[in-house]
Amino acid sequence: IELTSLDRRHGFQAPDFHIDEEMTPGKPTPVHLVPGKTGTYSFHWSLFCGNGHEEMVGQILVEP
Repeated sequence: IELTSLDRRHGFQAPDFHIDEEMTPGKPTPVHLVPGKTGTYSFHWSLFCGNGHEEMVGQILVEP
């Protein structure tokens, strides 16, 4: 996948995939994901960026 920040530095962390990447505004950040099995995996933004930061979470769904 490719992540891009438009406003400020952000950090993308997906612990189950051992991913912790920092994004620089305006610069695409490639993230290599290799799921070993189906399932639902959590991710969150790891660099504090202001109001609402704690709500910046999501899930990656890997289907067969």
